[in-house]
Amino acid sequence: MPQLKVVKSKKCANCKKQFIPDRPLQQVCSYKCAIVFGARKMAKEETKRKNIVKKQIKEQKEASQPLKYWKDKVQVVFNAYIRARDGKVCISCGTTNSNIVYCAGHFRTRKAADQLRYNEDNVHSQCNFHCNSQLSGNIANYRPALIEKIGIERVEALENNNVSKRWTVEELKQIEEKYKKMLKILKND
Repeated sequence: MPQLKVVKSKKCANCKKQFIPDRPLQQVCSYKCAIVFGARKMAKEETKRKNIVKKQIKEQKEASQPLKYWKDKVQVVFNAYIRARDGKVCISCGTTNSNIVYCAGHFRTRKAADQLRYNEDNVHSQCNFHCNSQLSGNIANYRPALIEKIGIERVEALENNNVSKRWTVEELKQIEEKYKKMLKILKND
């Protein structure tokens, strides 16, 4: 005597109602649900495909960017970290007015010492309009405040660092990730 197979009920993948399947791999209870389920599945696949294409286009676009693009991109993250680290205080004039816009001011400029552009000892919070823009960094007051903050040895190390640096895209991406993480930690505290 042949054994009868017991068919268990399933939950419809579309309407979530219980049904007894006619075929072993049947996922839906009716043709209406099959049409809706199939359309939804195709839309998901199309979205996945579009996301893959977008990612490929982004990667191609990034690969074709010049080194300056990467330096500037990293500089934005690095400067945000410096402003968050130091708060609203100018290293040059000591201003702590919360209505003033502060920036990340370089002791040795990026143009003069590109190798120090992402060096935390070289960059500190500075009032943007007065000290950084009008007084070109206000170096006369920056140096004594910097000596007080980090010590004469580290200031002299900055001043004597004249080794040129050729940045690579990979290095810049790593620096960007590092400072994104550090900025996130600072903002969470």
